[in-house]
Amino acid sequence: MSEPLEISCPTCATRMKIDPESGALLHHEQPKITEKTSLEDALRSEKARQEEAGDRFKRAFEQTSKQEDILQKKFKEAQKRAEKDQGKPRSPFDLD
Repeated sequence: MSEPLEISCPTCATRMKIDPESGALLHHEQPKITEKTSLEDALRSEKARQEEAGDRFKRAFEQTSKQEDILQKKFKEAQKRAEKDQGKPRSPFDLD
């Protein structure tokens, strides 16, 4: 029998031991909460997290739309090169 896997959750820092053969959770240990936050502080941090997620989404969306333009330009450039070069494509066997 192999050793259990020890995994730590990056979000909540819970430590878990998992059996690699069956995938069963053998043991879990949640960290002790030492600091209590007020509801207002929690609400502010959640709003900040949501704004950050929205900003990341906007950046990813803009990058994706720019990527389409870049790919179109690359495709047009490749078409121009293909029209100039009307010769037979080189065979990999010709390189020997």
